[in-house]
Amino acid sequence: MIKERSLWLASKVVRWLMMGLLVSGLGAQVSETRPAFGYPEDWTHHHIKFTLPGLRQHPEIFSREPRAIHQIYRQWRAYRTPVASVSAATLGTSSESHSDWNMSLGTGTEAFGQFPAKWTTNPDATPSCANDYVVFTLNVAGPTNQATLVGFNNLYSGTPAASSLCNRTTPTVKFAYYPNSQFHGQNSSSPVLSLDGTKVAFVETHFPESGNSSATSWLHVLTLGTTGDNGTVTAAVTPGGGTPANNASQVSFIYASATNTRSSPWVDYDSDTLYVGADNGTLYVVHPVFTGTPMVQKSIAVGGTVILTSPVFDNTTGNLYVGGNGGALYVVNVNSGAVSSLAVGSGTPNNGIYDSPTFDSTGQRVLAISANGVNRQGSGKSAVVVQAQANATGTSLSQVARVNVGLGASGGDASVTLYMGDFDNAYFTNPATGHMLVCGTGPTNTTPYRYLLNFNAAGIIQPGTSAQIVNNVSARCGPVTDYFNPNVGGAGGTDFLMWGVTTSNCGLGGAGLGCVLSLQNETTLKGVISRGGASGIIIDNDSTAGQASSIYFSTEVAAPSGNYSAVKLGQLNLN
Repeated sequence: MIKERSLWLASKVVRWLMMGLLVSGLGAQVSETRPAFGYPEDWTHHHIKFTLPGLRQHPEIFSREPRAIHQIYRQWRAYRTPVASVSAATLGTSSESHSDWNMSLGTGTEAFGQFPAKWTTNPDATPSCANDYVVFTLNVAGPTNQATLVGFNNLYSGTPAASSLCNRTTPTVKFAYYPNSQFHGQNSSSPVLSLDGTKVAFVETHFPESGNSSATSWLHVLTLGTTGDNGTVTAAVTPGGGTPANNASQVSFIYASATNTRSSPWVDYDSDTLYVGADNGTLYVVHPVFTGTPMVQKSIAVGGTVILTSPVFDNTTGNLYVGGNGGALYVVNVNSGAVSSLAVGSGTPNNGIYDSPTFDSTGQRVLAISANGVNRQGSGKSAVVVQAQANATGTSLSQVARVNVGLGASGGDASVTLYMGDFDNAYFTNPATGHMLVCGTGPTNTTPYRYLLNFNAAGIIQPGTSAQIVNNVSARCGPVTDYFNPNVGGAGGTDFLMWGVTTSNCGLGGAGLGCVLSLQNETTLKGVISRGGASGIIIDNDSTAGQASSIYFSTEVAAPSGNYSAVKLGQLNLN
């Protein structure tokens, strides 16, 4: 407990230091002496956003939300004068078989629409080959020799080895565990990390099968091992087990007597509380998470037997936002238990709201996407992005704007599922000049289209421009990830909007395998073949060290060998 208390106090100090250094202005001269600290990058960082004008008005957010510190710290780094610029010549060449690296995940992969998680030891130092890692929760219903939780270090590797920071062509397996509590239990959602990078929290769901009629969802909080046998992908060990034994440990318990199809855990670091949903329309509140023995403190019924998305929590108001497969967007006040909803889409013939909403903390507005909504004129159906706002007590949720993003599933094709887009870098500085890139469909068909949506002076979402991505009615997009790197692409850096596309060659050859696309500075589109598209894309950092400005994801279709891959690509040229 003394160690945890020290980490808690250190995180508080860092938050207030960063507030004093950064909120006064990103362009200001600041001291070169800064505290060293690490931080996680996981799915939650893509679903809560902060703007500079909002943080200047509400600096108290820094005292309780480290994600705000992470975002503004990155922005501050972006506004410093780059010390160097990585050119295309240093990044290698591109093809399906040649990336920075790809590593076998065996017969499992990060589920489509879900994200791996990345731990960075110190964002202001040379990236650490030994300590930085990326972790994948694999959806295989594995036997004990197949890992279901895999982490890699020595990430900054590639070909040729001499040009990489880690002086290697491939990473190493940091850990490969079989932590599942039930035989055939599956990890179908994204992992989250503790602030110090020593623990991983994730969900396992156990579907009813012959001889076992019960469906259960388990929460695991695993402390990573540092000694002993930490396994390989196809020779996994249990936490605390192996030969010789490792010193990993975990706490596991059933939190719901129901399956969990798509709800990843959200951690409120300030109160050390975790929120997660299940397929029974119920949200579960777990406390503590990382500083003690986790246990369910209470459950909140949201809506019947609704399949819930991942929740997004606003610790300013205590409001939690979550979508449901019936098409409703819910706000739940975790303090009072108040629940309110807004009809965004229809659950027929599609799964209503399939992806987690995105919350603009400083603007106090939430965005949700549905493949089968009502269009903004109020008649007919279409794919929609809805912007909404709740009151501080969660007793009302009202629509602010509704924007059409194509036909979606409203034409009757239930296979169309849409994931949230992401804001560009300009939105952080001034929402009125920013955009959100969303992958919708064509206006009259289900081919993927990209929509670059605008915002007005009040930060209200508006229609924008659109362009077809591929001419394939069966192709589907994954979620969008934005990242601004000031050190690649020449003077001014590059703003990246990246996502995966299934079952299409994307103009790259490859017999319709799928691809990863990158829209750079909202003008240049680049791509690379990736089997089945990609899981959610996690970014790395803006370092100019060899092979260090990267992205990570998993392939979504197995290679002829039967194995899936964890992939690292360079940000600039996807190679």
